[in-house]
Amino acid sequence: SNASANEGQSLDFIVLASAPVLSGVTFDYAITDGSALYPGDYTVKSGTVIFPAGQNKATVSIPTTGPDGFYSLAKNLTITILNPVNAEIKSAQATGTINNIDPMPSISVSSATASDMQPLNFAISLSHASNVDSVFTFTTVDGTGKAPTNYSYTTSVAVVPAGQTTSSFQVQTADALY
Repeated sequence: SNASANEGQSLDFIVLASAPVLSGVTFDYAITDGSALYPGDYTVKSGTVIFPAGQNKATVSIPTTGPDGFYSLAKNLTITILNPVNAEIKSAQATGTINNIDPMPSISVSSATASDMQPLNFAISLSHASNVDSVFTFTTVDGTGKAPTNYSYTTSVAVVPAGQTTSSFQVQTADALY
């Protein structure tokens, strides 16, 4: 069956037999990378499992790594059952999902000032790096400066690339526009 676990826990795949086994039932398994990569996200690539006598289920536990301090999306891998002994495989594959538990970074934006005819340069800072791009939409809003007299009204997207903690964006002042 499919399995899901948080970073640092084991993905526990349950393999079911149609009836309790007597003895001598074994199978191999192999893990194929998806978005989860060996050995960075999980630590076992293959192995052999022996069905406990009298039982109709066996568990394949795949340890995962982390948390690593970087926010990321959930990652997946595929387990494939191979080479059964004294058994027949009806469903050979399942998906494992490793859920990220690292917090999403928070974004802060600095104030900006500009000389005449120069754009306002705003610095973006993340609380910590992320394994995915941090994308946000910004919109200018009148304060003491008024659009379009003092600045160009702007709605746009800014990006802090994966692995980085800073970026910037600009807003044109009215003097720089004319």
